[in-house]
Amino acid sequence: MIEWIGLLAAGALIGALCYRAGLREGRRTDARRPPAVPAAPARPAVACAGRRDEESRRFARILANIDAYDGTDRGQREV
Repeated sequence: MIEWIGLLAAGALIGALCYRAGLREGRRTDARRPPAVPAAPARPAVACAGRRDEESRRFARILANIDAYDGTDRGQREV
């Protein structure tokens, strides 16, 4: 029985700490400062422009397949 009380108290303590951390973060964002946006990682240069063009056509076919999907394979393009 004592173990359960200890676990309950530990859970309540962890919950209170998480609540306080959320309040602190909320106050920080409420200070009218714009949030810090992490910089986007640099993408490696594409070695062949043709490959990038083929990749964009493949992506366009996938999106067209999503738009045309009606539960059957009718209207689907080969990817």
